[in-house]
Amino acid sequence: MTEAEIKAGACGFTTKVRAAKKDEKSVSLTVESDCEAVAKMAQELKEAGWDDLFYNRFALGPASEIASRTLAHPSCPVLSGILKCTEVELGLALPTKATIEFKGEDE
Repeated sequence: MTEAEIKAGACGFTTKVRAAKKDEKSVSLTVESDCEAVAKMAQELKEAGWDDLFYNRFALGPASEIASRTLAHPSCPVLSGILKCTEVELGLALPTKATIEFKGEDE
């Protein structure tokens, strides 16, 4: 099982993701969040896999379709975190930290 914690940013919400390999091409997902929109997405997004990662053009996979109907902000990083967690559980990526850092004018 692969677990990840996603801190979305200014909203202050945290999402916890657990991905468990079902077979060679898919994982079952458990998503818990303080965010109502992410919680709504989690009700539908119970699994992810190769169709989300490889066979569709960017943002056209099944998980992206669910996110487009349920998430409040298109720039929310939660879906990316869920898909990264999926990649790691399927052995397609290393479990390394990913961040977005904003720099001030004086940096």
